[in-house]
Amino acid sequence: MRQFLRVVLPIVMLVIAVVLTGCSSIDGDPDYDNIHDPYNPESTPQIHGINFSKGQEITNLDEISVYYATSAVLDMQVSLVEAEGMEPSGEWHSMDNLINYINVPLNVPEGEYFIAARGRNAFDAISGIYYQGIFVDRTAAIDTFYWDTPSEHQSPNDTLAPGDTIDFFLQVQQDNFGYEEQGSAAVHIADWPAFRLDHVENGVYRRSLILDRTLRRTADEPVILCYEDYAGNVVPDYTAAETLTAWWTPAGEVQNFPLGNSGEEISMVYIPAGTFMMGSEEGEPGADPDEYPRHQVTITRPYWISQYEVTRNQWLAIADHYHFSQDEDEDYPANCLSWENVNTDFLPNLNASEGNDLWRLPTEAEWEYACRAGNDTTRFWWGNDGGYTQVDQYAWYFDNANYDIHPVGSLDPNPWNLYDMHGNVAEWCSDFYQNYYESSDPVVDPTGPETGDYHCSRGGHNRSYISHMRSANRYFEYYGEIETQGMRLVRIIEE
Repeated sequence: MRQFLRVVLPIVMLVIAVVLTGCSSIDGDPDYDNIHDPYNPESTPQIHGINFSKGQEITNLDEISVYYATSAVLDMQVSLVEAEGMEPSGEWHSMDNLINYINVPLNVPEGEYFIAARGRNAFDAISGIYYQGIFVDRTAAIDTFYWDTPSEHQSPNDTLAPGDTIDFFLQVQQDNFGYEEQGSAAVHIADWPAFRLDHVENGVYRRSLILDRTLRRTADEPVILCYEDYAGNVVPDYTAAETLTAWWTPAGEVQNFPLGNSGEEISMVYIPAGTFMMGSEEGEPGADPDEYPRHQVTITRPYWISQYEVTRNQWLAIADHYHFSQDEDEDYPANCLSWENVNTDFLPNLNASEGNDLWRLPTEAEWEYACRAGNDTTRFWWGNDGGYTQVDQYAWYFDNANYDIHPVGSLDPNPWNLYDMHGNVAEWCSDFYQNYYESSDPVVDPTGPETGDYHCSRGGHNRSYISHMRSANRYFEYYGEIETQGMRLVRIIEE
């Protein structure tokens, strides 16, 4: 509205002035009987109103444009005065050129003043003085600015993470004109997008911010306020006493872990907690009935999952038993793995070597969540790919594998840096197999049934049809050594 008035009001006032003055003022014809004509000796000059260039009565400018509406005025005298009753001073400005504003200097200290204006006609008749109050505001100051965390379990000294809330509080210092209630306050932290605080009352501004993973991690970053008051005075770079540290491991970050005490290492990828839609919609091309119904799953704890399928070299560093199907190099995935091999040989040995129980197979839900990498709306993480035109970029399967397994990481990863989530060898999950729930109700951290005849396997393999490369595709397998079966590891994150 202020911007509207700033543009429109001077135009309206000019129109009024022209109408009141009449065309004869241009010709200077004294015989034209128009009482609003400054050339008419019977006219009475009047000031009908004035307005300021910024559309406001509080300013920090050194000069202000004064717009006016007059009648029967040929010249105007406008100046700043300290009080009503004082006369304007300075030169008289001619109105012949129809300019509808006059620039008035404001080279004065902070305080309350008046713009005084009067006009005269061609016969030196002078109007009464019109006064319009104006506040000259030269300063803005901050009384208090800080940030805090509302949780009783956190303080500004803690490292914050996604989901944490930050409360910002600003109290503007009162000046000669009362609290600054129409100012603009913005907070800057590192390269985060700047965000504004909202005025609450009496010069108090607040804002709550919930951290999410779109913001860059920061360490001991200053929290900087920039404040501009209604008059235009700026307090730049006012810094809160406490720096801010917001640090978390982003989805897809890779970290190497020792593989027990074997001397080998394994690359693990960080998977954050989150919620996704698991399974397929009925009627999805290529989907099987055991993928229905699609249902919401929440993973409440982050975890590490191996970046590649467990290789032969890594298997042999931990387990005694092996029966690989091809005599290939150590960077090929370990295959011909039974669920018993994994759970009675490899995992017990690995955990025993570390003296903990942090290593295990992924649950079926954890596997699909990691495979989808944030996209739970399409058949593959890269899209629906109705013509299967992109599968060769990410998966070894029946049409391109030539019945062979291939070195891990030979094709492109998903957005969370996981390789071979589609094809090459199928991957054991910890769950017993069952059809999905008849209900599509949300579930939290599902682990499957307590018993069963089969175990779940995911990802498809080098002899699978292309439709089995979909993220939701499921297998169930017996307990024996299966040539197309491999594994991927999960490492629990200790609280």
